[in-house]
Amino acid sequence: AAPISVFNTLGEWQAAAGSPIIFEDFSDATLVPGISFDSGTVGTAFLDTAPAPGAPLPAGLSFGPGITAFSADWILNTNVAQLAVLVAFVDGTTSGALLVNETPGAVFQTFFCLVFDAPVANLSYFSGPFGGQFVMDNIAFVPAGDDTVSVPEPSTVTLMMLSLLGLWA
Repeated sequence: AAPISVFNTLGEWQAAAGSPIIFEDFSDATLVPGISFDSGTVGTAFLDTAPAPGAPLPAGLSFGPGITAFSADWILNTNVAQLAVLVAFVDGTTSGALLVNETPGAVFQTFFCLVFDAPVANLSYFSGPFGGQFVMDNIAFVPAGDDTVSVPEPSTVTLMMLSLLGLWA
């Protein structure tokens, strides 16, 4: 699996994530293109249940065609002792469990952000030891782009001006 960088502040994450950053704050009933949920409910935030270790994992968050960075505000239920995220890369490989730790001084809350060295297709999650609900809000992600560089064709006027300049010279 490709290396994953974990960040604890929005500024550090934004500097490492690149652009374009796409935001989903759940302020309306429409999700931004490129993200889907296979479980959970969406209202003014995203509510889902993380199963206990060993239970079948929900598909979680899916990204098409893939992402290179992800961040979100998480609020953990009191029975969620530890939330872990599993990353599925576009190439089919997966990561180990990435622990979502509470932000110091903010009980049951955290800002969790990741930057990936390879495109990611899916994020799933589980919680130990018993499973439990969590809320996610203010999701931000960077879609994986293609590696081709488009070069615009020069305009006809520019070519004509260069030709006239060449003739004059």
